[in-house]
Amino acid sequence: MSKLQRLYAEFGQSPWLDNLTRRYLHDGTLSRMVAEGIRGVIANPTIFAKAIEATPDYDDQFSSR
Repeated sequence: MSKLQRLYAEFGQSPWLDNLTRRYLHDGTLSRMVAEGIRGVIANPTIFAKAIEATPDYDDQFSSR
């Protein structure tokens, strides 16, 4: 049992991720985090805007339009 899983099992605490990136979705990082015990992801426009502005991950899609 991971520390995150134990946190939920023993204390009822649900750790959430508030730094979702496109890379996490594509390279399996998010899946691994869920397997380790992350129980939710915060998704709001401000966080997505910051992700888009802070990395080149979206440049190809935006430049092709």
